Amino acid sequence: MKGSQVGRSAFNDQVVGRIARALGAPVADVGLVEVVPELIQINRDMMHMAPGLAHGSKFIPDCTECLWFQYVDLPENRSRFALLSVLYGWMVSAEKQFFYATNPPNVVYSFDHDAFFPGGPAWSAESLASALASYPDVDDVIVTQCGLRRKELCGAVGFLQRITPQIIASAIGAVPTGWGSVSDDERVSLAQYLWERCQTMRS
Repeated sequence: MKGSQVGRSAFNDQVVGRIARALGAPVADVGLVEVVPELIQINRDMMHMAPGLAHGSKFIPDCTECLWFQYVDLPENRSRFALLSVLYGWMVSAEKQFFYATNPPNVVYSFDHDAFFPGGPAWSAESLASALASYPDVDDVIVTQCGLRRKELCGAVGFLQRITPQIIASAIGAVPTGWGSVSDDERVSLAQYLWERCQTMRS
């Protein structure tokens, strides 16, 4: 969980997680979790959290800690990494955090998406507008590290056809007002940024 006190880190995690699930990317389900003051009081590890609605990511059992690229040649992971290259390239991410199932077939998952969007947690309407000037493409680091082929990437890019303006708007609108002091105008700018880049990448 991430409390609202982390500002746009929680905002980004919630938006990216919801859209990534709609895309079909290998990420955990996310949602809003009510953190009551009593829960914080009896858990010392939660003393830093603000009470109220928090970002929640569903626990996936039997997984490693955060690791760099592993198991990239497993057939089960080829399509998963290809989808992640689309997700990371489409939205722009400054960090890559993967974890893997500890049991065969050791499938990959992506998590902790607060560093997404131009500027990460410090993104602004201006940083989004500047990024729109560049052509969106799949994430080069993921492609290179995994040796992804054109056919694999084309198949993954096709998943962008699942994304609609309504999916983007619903993900952004689900985040409570006040998280990260994101204004209504900034929410609109983010929706426009994601939709325009999505349309360009899948065309």
